[in-house]
Amino acid sequence: MYSYTMVPKRNNIPKLSDVGRIKVTGYDTGLPLDDVYTALAEHFSSCGEIWEIYVPLKFDETKTSLNSHGVICLLGGQDAVEKALQLTGSNVGGWNVSVEAYPYPANANDRVIVRVEGYDTSLRKSQISRALVKLFSPYGTIRHLYFIKKSSVRASVHGKDVADTVTQLNGSYMRGRKLAVWVTAKPEIPIRLIRRRVNFSKPIPPLQDPSAMDAAIPKSRSESSMAPSESAKKKEKTSEEATVEYKAISTSVEKQTPDPDELNVDDLCMGNPNGKKAGPGKRVTVHYTGKLHENGKIFDSTVGKSPYKFRLGVGKVIKGLDVGVNGMYVGGKRKLTIPPAFGYGRYGAEVAGTKIPPDAWLVFDVELLNVR
Repeated sequence: MYSYTMVPKRNNIPKLSDVGRIKVTGYDTGLPLDDVYTALAEHFSSCGEIWEIYVPLKFDETKTSLNSHGVICLLGGQDAVEKALQLTGSNVGGWNVSVEAYPYPANANDRVIVRVEGYDTSLRKSQISRALVKLFSPYGTIRHLYFIKKSSVRASVHGKDVADTVTQLNGSYMRGRKLAVWVTAKPEIPIRLIRRRVNFSKPIPPLQDPSAMDAAIPKSRSESSMAPSESAKKKEKTSEEATVEYKAISTSVEKQTPDPDELNVDDLCMGNPNGKKAGPGKRVTVHYTGKLHENGKIFDSTVGKSPYKFRLGVGKVIKGLDVGVNGMYVGGKRKLTIPPAFGYGRYGAEVAGTKIPPDAWLVFDVELLNVR
């Protein structure tokens, strides 16, 4: 079995004030994706360190092409943006680039996902939950809290500028134990993917129009369904294990950019390496079973029914499936463990009559049947 994980390094996510965001147009949309990435990275490298580049794709029945605008995140904040704006109209490999500022929304710093370790694992989960809620209260409200394993907790925290202040808890003490607290995701700042480990033929950038990246989150589509399963050991669920949840969730907030914390892919069966391979723009046929990672509850499945067909990489399914199915060969089987940012996000959804809770981790068992 082959597996890989996309994970950010600890404390590797910059402050929002240290990241400047620009929108670029004018590049040759007929070029290969990697060529545009390289050209833009080289051209804007003098403005500041490139944190991430988004060049959305668009598909039709006959070809895959690049969208006419992309987004670049630069370290260096507003100074980097000012330098980049001076490059508007400049020549990049035979085409003239146009640059405009693309600032973050005002409340972009008010949400963060953290990992906590070092607490007393002999305590009951309800005791740990209550202690963490109290510890974090000066900085923000823990909206959701999940026990990833006995010694590690993931928490979604909301509060004014909490993304910058919550790290002050690193090294603090809770019931006599020194805690390790670090940020694993800031919804408005993309986390660099370790693409070489993932070994995609081409990295898949976000497919949404950058101008709509801060729009309200749309209602989930039923065709996006698919979730996770877990071993019997992790299925233990008591009233103490449940998440700490708060109902005061805004219904109109900026759309979160998919920021993977850990997208884990296990190849259970590699399929025929000489056969058809799933890739962006291809129509794929799959069987799947979707489960909630927390308790293994199946919320949707095609097993015993007609298989599901969709075009890969165009947003017809949740992001975790668009990314996780990419690169599979016909006959292959994968187990996808999908973080909330690649699933149904911080609002959850209702899929096939089952409510997916906010910030839910999913597990999908997927078998690729056909590619065309």
